[in-house]
Amino acid sequence: MNITDKIINLRNKVPDKGATEAEAMSALEKADELMAKHGITEADLSNAEYKKDMKAGEMRQKQKQRHPAAKFCAMTIGEFCGVKLWGSGDVVTVFGFNGDVEMAEFLYALVRDSMDRGWKEFLKENPKEPGISRHTQYWSFMLGFSRRINEKLRELIDARRPAKGKDLVVVKMAVVEAGRDAMFPSLNLNKARNASRRVTKDAMDKGKAAGDRINLQRPLKSNGFTQKKIAG
Repeated sequence: MNITDKIINLRNKVPDKGATEAEAMSALEKADELMAKHGITEADLSNAEYKKDMKAGEMRQKQKQRHPAAKFCAMTIGEFCGVKLWGSGDVVTVFGFNGDVEMAEFLYALVRDSMDRGWKEFLKENPKEPGISRHTQYWSFMLGFSRRINEKLRELIDARRPAKGKDLVVVKMAVVEAGRDAMFPSLNLNKARNASRRVTKDAMDKGKAAGDRINLQRPLKSNGFTQKKIAG
C-alpha cells in the first residue's frame, strides 16, 4: 500500500464505519501528520480517490482527419454512457467510471465501424450523382447516419430518465467532471465549430436508413455508482 492510500484509509476511519470517536480522531491526526511529512495535498488525495473507480481510454483511427462518429455522435454517446469524450485528429479520449468507459468504447467502435461499412455498401449500390462529388455524398451519408444514431440514443436516454425526483445521472456527471478536472488539470477543451457543408438529400436519406438498422440496445455493465457513493 502506498502512502496516499494509507492516508485515505486513515481518513475513512469514521464512527459510521465502526470506529470509535477516539479512533477516528487519532486516525485523522495520523493522516494529517503523514500529509505534512510527505507533502501530500488534498488535490493529491482527491486524484487518488478518483483513480480507484475512474479511468481514461483512448480510441484511435487510421486517418488523421476526425471520423464522422467523433464529429457527430461522440457527445451523445458520452451522455448515454455517462462519460466525457474529447479529442482531435486521430484520437478520441473517453473518461468516466470504469464500466461506463468500456461501454462507451464499445458503442463508439460500433457506430464508427458501422458507418464505414455502410459507406462501402453505399458506394457499391449507388452511382455518383451528376454534379455531386463523392465528397459531398460521403458527408451527406454520414450526416444522415449520425442523425439517426443520435435520435435512437436520445430515445434510450429519455426512456430511462426518472419521471420525478432528483436525477442521479446529473449528479453522476458532476462527479465525472470533477474527476476529469482532478486527473487532467491542464486539459483545455475548445468548443467544436460547426462547418457548413453542401449536402444531397438522397445520400443523407440512405445514411439515415443505414443508421436505423444498427442495434444500439446492449446491456449496460454496472459501474458500482450508487446513491451512497454520490453522497460520500
